[in-house]
Amino acid sequence: MNKSLWSCAATAVLLAGCAMQPASGPRQHTLVVDAAAAGKTLGAAARMAWPTDHWWSMFSDPQLDRLMQRALAGSPLIAAADARISQARAMLQVAHAAQLPDIEGAADFDYTRFSHDYYLPPAINGYDLFNPLWNNSVGATLSYRLDFWGRDQAQVGAARDRVLLTQYESQDARLSIETALLNAYLELAYTYELQDNGQRILADERRTLELSRRRLAGGLGTEVEIQQGSAQVADTEGGLTQLVNRIKLLQNEIAAICGDAPGAGDSITRPTLVLPEQGVGLPGRLPADLLGRRPDVLARLQAIDLATQGEKIARTAFYPDVNLTAAAGFLGLGFGQLLSGGAVNASAGPAITLPIFEGGRLRGQLAAQQAAYDQAVDAYNATVLHALKEVASQLDQYRSLATLRDRRQQALQFAVRAHELALTAYRSGLTDYLNVLQTENEVSRARNQMARVSFEQLTTLAALDAA
Repeated sequence: MNKSLWSCAATAVLLAGCAMQPASGPRQHTLVVDAAAAGKTLGAAARMAWPTDHWWSMFSDPQLDRLMQRALAGSPLIAAADARISQARAMLQVAHAAQLPDIEGAADFDYTRFSHDYYLPPAINGYDLFNPLWNNSVGATLSYRLDFWGRDQAQVGAARDRVLLTQYESQDARLSIETALLNAYLELAYTYELQDNGQRILADERRTLELSRRRLAGGLGTEVEIQQGSAQVADTEGGLTQLVNRIKLLQNEIAAICGDAPGAGDSITRPTLVLPEQGVGLPGRLPADLLGRRPDVLARLQAIDLATQGEKIARTAFYPDVNLTAAAGFLGLGFGQLLSGGAVNASAGPAITLPIFEGGRLRGQLAAQQAAYDQAVDAYNATVLHALKEVASQLDQYRSLATLRDRRQQALQFAVRAHELALTAYRSGLTDYLNVLQTENEVSRARNQMARVSFEQLTTLAALDAA
């Protein structure tokens, strides 16, 4: 490169130093999470290993394992997330290509009649330019951008961040599918339990109704008791019909989550879930390690890196672009002289562009990227706090349910004993039928409450592992 070219480049660099950039104002900062932020709930929890990728297997249900495999393989949401990963990887390849030299070839063959009033002479190399003739060119151009300010490198970094971001979003989509399927499956198990309770109550009501009929036949009862008992049986049968419909709806919902048509739900049988015997606990160093494991937190952290690269790209726009270009080829009139030595054409040199006046566009772009960074930090901080809240809330909920289960068990025992006493008194004619109906309702309510507690324990344990 000769002295004049070096002079041009040095002048551009000096001018770039004078390009005014807006000063950065106060910026948002990421939340610092350590053991001190855990609080009593998280700090006092027993220590256990991290959940595995197949975290739902703690319920020891083979059918659930098969459904999870189908859901993860056939979910359109996961397929769409995987497609976004492929797209991000392709864009990373495009960003890498910008750092490499670019070579383009071109060939033009034009049948041209030049103007009489143009700057060309009437004839060149024996060709009459006032008659149509072939105007041909064949050549190649080499261009390479000197990434003095790191713009191309920042674009590669941003593309790489997008790949990681889409990967974390895909993992979050998988976790959402797993959680949705498990919640529907747990509710299916709970509905079957309610159905069992309803059938037990129905059998008890029918036995009591038969006892009332025998009492009436023996002259000890009244027709009112028969009507009351029949109404109670009909009401329970109606409730069981609703539960059968609810089971069918849940089977269809599970099939839909698995990416199947509703008919696939017919093959889903009753869950065989087992509540894990070991107590609940938390992994060591939960607050800090949680940030490196939850895909939603990792996605938000990656979004911060992406916004950082975006700000770098916006800042490099204030500096000049320096491109090296070289071209070589043949230019000639007519095919006979196109590839001759006299038709050789070549050029080389730098191309420098510098923003001088752009109406505030660059400042606006930089301010937008700075705001995007602050938004990414706020979103990250909110996600971290939400993650810690989720873990603490589910842990507190599970402990509370363990105590509630003991109370519900005692209430069920008392209700069953009261119903047995009422039946005995009714058989002996010491009480009326309304007392029997009342104790039957209490037993039904207590059994349903026990089923509800078991269901909430399962869902809370699942939510704790997911969190």
